[in-house]
Amino acid sequence: MTAPRKWLISGSIVLFVLAHFSYLVTGNQHWPVLGYPMYSYIHQRVTSCPGVFGVPSDPAKPEFRMRTRYLGMAMPTAKMAFKKMLTHPSRSTAYARDAEACHGDVDACVSKQLVSSALEYFYDRYQASHGEDEPPLRALKLYDVEFDFVDGTFVEKPRTLLGEWP
Repeated sequence: MTAPRKWLISGSIVLFVLAHFSYLVTGNQHWPVLGYPMYSYIHQRVTSCPGVFGVPSDPAKPEFRMRTRYLGMAMPTAKMAFKKMLTHPSRSTAYARDAEACHGDVDACVSKQLVSSALEYFYDRYQASHGEDEPPLRALKLYDVEFDFVDGTFVEKPRTLLGEWP
């Protein structure tokens, strides 16, 4: 190996180590040398996310969490979509159409309409694809489900209703 190549490799290694050391000292990351995406946010003990629950036609049966195959999309995608509907309804392409019928707090009204139409879509998908072991539904509800990390497992805590259909 030639001397310039050895100097280049050695210099790169030293620079890399110094960059890591500077992170430890200053706490500042220098992308792309030091990207720690798994450590870039604070893990909280309590977390919450939107969850779709089915309300069976039989009042004696309890509500149940909808499975991915009935929603027609992966759970993380559905959760992110509902969070956007609830927090940023103005980003929706249907905002202008839905805002015409709203009075007062337009964002809250449009958000409610967006959630309701999404739940209606999920209801139609469930009706078309549920099996004999799943009960028929009379409604769908969107809850803000809170989880508490206890003894290495997530424990579901009481839920807050965010929307329902019909």
